[in-house]
Amino acid sequence: MITRSNCCNVSTIYVFLRRADGTFAPSITPLYSSTDTDGSLFLMRSHAQPHLLDWNRDGHTNLILGDGALQVSGPLAGQSQIGTTRFPLTEVPNRRAYDFRFIDWDGDGVFDMLFTGGYLNPEKKAWIYDIYWCRNTSRVGAPKFGPPVRLLEAPSQSDGWKYDGFAVRNIGQTGLQELVVSVSKDWHRKPTGRWTNKGRLMLYRRSAE
Repeated sequence: MITRSNCCNVSTIYVFLRRADGTFAPSITPLYSSTDTDGSLFLMRSHAQPHLLDWNRDGHTNLILGDGALQVSGPLAGQSQIGTTRFPLTEVPNRRAYDFRFIDWDGDGVFDMLFTGGYLNPEKKAWIYDIYWCRNTSRVGAPKFGPPVRLLEAPSQSDGWKYDGFAVRNIGQTGLQELVVSVSKDWHRKPTGRWTNKGRLMLYRRSAE
């Protein structure tokens, strides 16, 4: 499954179904993302990676999108038209939700939700992103997420570094998941139209407490 977009426009999702012989069938497009009724919310932009998981725990795979809100599509069965449902989220005051991740953060056997909450800092005149965790309290059916808990406050945003995204990795010796945050700075456009920049990955380790 791949997505195609530039930084701010609505993306298209392409799914390639694998045949029994290991080859892939021609691509299908299960969902074109769109704006909401007032045109203010894009459900699929550069900070909205698609996710495939059994959302309702009914044995069927769903497609999950999120950029300010969550949209659940499916179940997927190879068709080009699938049903979609907006999933309600607990709002974080003065934050816009991006970069959703679904992983068992607390080790209780069910997937939780992590996301970044973006806000515009009037002093720095830049967007700042905190990372939040919502515990899944449901044991059957669709998830039920508890109140957001802030894990990191405005990570890696000093000396001109700006947040690009984050990932969850189990790379520590504690056996706990840790956060890897991507940041960049010094973006410059070349005469050819391409961009150059400096980038780095920041590792945030978890304690065993």
